[in-house]
Amino acid sequence: MPFKQTQELLTLLRTIHERWRSFAETHQQQGDKRLQVILEHIASERERLRESLEQYERQAPEEVRATWFQYPDEEAIKQPLARMEQTDMSVDEAVETALQMSQGLAEMYEHLAHRAPATAASQLFARLHETETRARTRLVRQLNELAGAEW
Repeated sequence: MPFKQTQELLTLLRTIHERWRSFAETHQQQGDKRLQVILEHIASERERLRESLEQYERQAPEEVRATWFQYPDEEAIKQPLARMEQTDMSVDEAVETALQMSQGLAEMYEHLAHRAPATAASQLFARLHETETRARTRLVRQLNELAGAEW
């Protein structure tokens, strides 16, 4: 789609975070305890980000939600979204998918912040970029801690 409003983009982004919950639930049913714990951490982080996104959305004035973007760049999230459709995934694949998604979302937010035709919309996506970047840092730290845990 060549044009999208901020509201459409926020809805798409919220849906991505919600898909993580079902992704985690599907893969937590596998027997690998390590995978279950890691996916629980990822799902928890995605849930916090979804809640932040909803808060930003509620606080954004109508003129921000109605801002149009021409050719919003969604390429960075397409591959991780496709990988989330897999039903059989190793721990390493799940971690890689989570990190790729986080990086892709950060890139998308940054792209939208730079291309926003209005300052308020730019600020919204800049805040989302900062939030996603901090979340990725927390996730990497948690994953490193879990990697050192004895299973």
